[in-house]
Amino acid sequence: MKTIVKFKWPITIGIVILTAVLFILAPDLAKQAEKAGSFQLLDSADSQKAAQMLEDAGEADETISLVYDLDQPADQAKKQEISATAKEITSASKIVTDVLDPFESEEMEDQLVSEDQKTVLLPITVDGTEDEIIQLAEKIKKDIVSKEDKVYMTGEAIINNDVNESAQEGLKKTEIITVVLIFALLLIVFRSIVTPFVPLVAVGITYLLSQSFVAFFIDWFGFPVSNYTQIFLVAILFGLGTDYCILLLSRYKEELLAGHEVEEAIINTYKTAGRTLFISALAVFIGFAAIGFADFPIFKSAVAVAVGIAVLMLVLFTVVPLLMSILKDKLFWPAKGAASHKDSKLWIAFSKVSVMRPLLSMLIVAIITIPLLLTYDNDLSFNTVDEIDGSKESVKGLHLISDAFGEGDSLPVQVLLKKDTPIVKEGDITYLEAISRDLEKVEGVKSVRTVTRPTGELLEDLYVDHQIGLMADGLKQANDGIQEIRLGLATVQYNLRDAANQLPSGGAGGSGGLIQAANGIEQINGQLAQISGGLKQGLPAAQAAGGLDALGNELDTISKGIAGAGSQINQSGSQIGQLKGGLKQLGSGVKASKDGLAEVTTGLQEIADMLDDMADTKSVRDTGLFIPKGTLDNEEFTPVIDRYIR
Repeated sequence: MKTIVKFKWPITIGIVILTAVLFILAPDLAKQAEKAGSFQLLDSADSQKAAQMLEDAGEADETISLVYDLDQPADQAKKQEISATAKEITSASKIVTDVLDPFESEEMEDQLVSEDQKTVLLPITVDGTEDEIIQLAEKIKKDIVSKEDKVYMTGEAIINNDVNESAQEGLKKTEIITVVLIFALLLIVFRSIVTPFVPLVAVGITYLLSQSFVAFFIDWFGFPVSNYTQIFLVAILFGLGTDYCILLLSRYKEELLAGHEVEEAIINTYKTAGRTLFISALAVFIGFAAIGFADFPIFKSAVAVAVGIAVLMLVLFTVVPLLMSILKDKLFWPAKGAASHKDSKLWIAFSKVSVMRPLLSMLIVAIITIPLLLTYDNDLSFNTVDEIDGSKESVKGLHLISDAFGEGDSLPVQVLLKKDTPIVKEGDITYLEAISRDLEKVEGVKSVRTVTRPTGELLEDLYVDHQIGLMADGLKQANDGIQEIRLGLATVQYNLRDAANQLPSGGAGGSGGLIQAANGIEQINGQLAQISGGLKQGLPAAQAAGGLDALGNELDTISKGIAGAGSQINQSGSQIGQLKGGLKQLGSGVKASKDGLAEVTTGLQEIADMLDDMADTKSVRDTGLFIPKGTLDNEEFTPVIDRYIR
């Protein structure tokens, strides 16, 4: 200590210069904390793994929301205005990848407009840095949204920005309140207007120097940092530094009152109180340094306080001795008398009770603590938004969404499933639905949205019973089609026999061919009747389709026979022009019947194939769902696939 006192001026000047230079050159600790993020988690956390999965899939886009708070339900003019706003936002910035127009369709309106029609949600998908997103939000509010509407912007990036701003605002308030309280405390303790400035100067230098070191360590060594780092430094350094200064200054005043010279008083102060101070600070240093081994990043960022404690010791052993030697006894002006503590009668009484009546002391402690333990409910809150000022726009928008649509619609929980191969099979989709059903059973889950339930409710078309109903309708339509074809063929048969009767008898006239065709149609009609009856009684669709396909080939033969008969009439030089034209129409009728049978056959074959697929699909038994082949390739299903499968 003698050496420090001897070279106090060069040492102090060096520390002050170092503090000023590092303060100018050091990175902005607030910016570093903002860049690190408000809600830091371990890479092993499920949410971080999920975020990385999205990043790897190129789907790390973020959504911010424009929330309209209308005084009355949106009329047509307001709907058009909001739709126009959605289109304008689309071209507002290059980071905008998609904007959902709440009035684009009825389905969209059901999801993005509240039941009372007074809250409208306009989601904006963006792909950019947090700064770019904040700039976009400011541009939308300033240049695009009507000033007459109550509109709030919210989203993860905007909330994080508000958290950072709140943290900085809180830090400024903390600094001011801390300085005022410490000044008042020192004023009361020492009854001097000079003494309070010594701890404030010492701790002020400590804070500036330590935050510069921490900022450099963050850049150089990846030192942990969070929005709470500066708050930790302010709270601990000012509190601990003031306490240490009170100890040093009190001991120094005692030495002066004992008649020692200034230099001797300083040396004696640090030999006694300085030793106690060093041991205490070492324990605090070790404690905060050990926090660096914590897993949770926000807790880990408190290790910066260990740096602050080391700097505090440096300042207390260099700058404070200089101030002591400069101010001498004027350091305590205008107070007189020792600042040393006197024995407290209250604590003497407490200590006597503890020693003489230990059981009574334990009973008193139990009376105080047991009610507290019994009333403690361990109620934890995971709502970090509560840490932000409720007047912030992002918080108002978030609460508005929660009130109008539900908590889950404001910040929904995403569940990601990763598969080694592309999710392109129908069985994969039914597996997702099975998981969705399990998730829906979890307490607190209102609804689940996925491929099979894009709006939160399962698509009716995927239910097996619904599909069986559709197939039953298809079989009925097929039967009706067969009856219609039979009726048409009966008409053709009658007309063929009538045409044959108008022709001369004999093969040359072609009447024999027409009669043969009529007989063939009669047989086909009989077989169609059998197939129709079989369908009503449960004839397998595949068997019915095979029978109809064979009958279609026979109709093709009959159609050619009718055409041949018409050719014979032409070759014989018959002059019955109307009859020839009628035969052509009858041939066309037969061909139309054949085409009709082909359509019915195709429909029955599709039903048969679908039933076979159902029988072979295990998920039908497990989930009661079935996704027909080709569903995933359907254009109407594509937006759902794009939204939920990456």
